Amino acid sequence: MLAPRCERCGGLLEPLPEPAGTGAQAQLRAVAPHLSPAYGRLLRFMLVVLMLFAAARLGWHAGGFGLALTGVGIVGLFTAPIIG
Repeated sequence: MLAPRCERCGGLLEPLPEPAGTGAQAQLRAVAPHLSPAYGRLLRFMLVVLMLFAAARLGWHAGGFGLALTGVGIVGLFTAPIIG
């Protein structure tokens, strides 16, 4: 494996900034809340549903059921990596 990898487990090492400041400066730093990975999955799911709906609606108004089905299929192919 290429660097930066952990010598013990081989896992990828991610660079993080060193905590800057102490005392009053450290208290002024904003701390982002920790969100569950389920929120990311829900956001991806909602994005895919919105895109499928938009494709179906556009296809339906442009040419009926056939184009709506085609639009949903094309969006489904392009959004498959987002879902997984």
